[in-house]
Amino acid sequence: MCWERHLKQVKENLINNLSLPVIAIAVANLAFAVLPFRRLAPANTRTGSVHPAAPMFEPRSGHTATLLPDGRVLVAGMRRNQEFYRSAEIYDPNSTKFERTGEMSVARVGHAAVLLRSGKVLIVGGWVGSECTDSAEIYDPSAGKFAPIAKMTTRRGQPSATLLLNGDVLIAGGADHDSPEGSESAEVFHPSTLSFEPVAPMHLERISQTATLLQDGRVLITGGRGESVTAAAEIYDPKTKKFAQTGRMLIAL
Repeated sequence: MCWERHLKQVKENLINNLSLPVIAIAVANLAFAVLPFRRLAPANTRTGSVHPAAPMFEPRSGHTATLLPDGRVLVAGMRRNQEFYRSAEIYDPNSTKFERTGEMSVARVGHAAVLLRSGKVLIVGGWVGSECTDSAEIYDPSAGKFAPIAKMTTRRGQPSATLLLNGDVLIAGGADHDSPEGSESAEVFHPSTLSFEPVAPMHLERISQTATLLQDGRVLITGGRGESVTAAAEIYDPKTKKFAQTGRMLIAL
């Protein structure tokens, strides 16, 4: 390493120009000085890089991107010039290219997409034109097709959707009409019956909140917007099917 070569050169210079006592002190001090650098030096330094990939077939806004079990990525939904499309496509990391796939049954943006245990993808809600929708559908990667299923219990634009430990999906909040304000309602999707079940509402109306699955199976809900952006947080317990308030964040997000 470069610091070791530097230390050797310093030793040689000291031997040529200094007396033995001074040499011993100087070398000892230099050795202690470089020890922290030796301990901190990474054994194997790696740097990442970014490379361009083939472009998508369509320009997109308000879409979702869902990692499939085989490593490909489902990209669904789009808005362009205030027009909504049913378009979807698949990104293949092996070829670094996008492939066309089946279209959604509803043209939507601002929806939620969740990979189910079956390997299929649940698509729910979003905006269809100026209104939110309660429609839902399932994408089957093996067939490359979308199929509509039963509707949600209410319309939702930009809700959160979280896969629970038992395979169900918690769907919470989101706008229920053409408004930036969210809803406090929540429901659970059961893949075994392809049905939606209403659960107790959140304590606050929310849209664009985060929903994170905790190790114990509960879901942490943070931030989002109701009448205003909030720092409040709450936790959903799948055993009781209820939300409980918890500590607030330091900043409203």
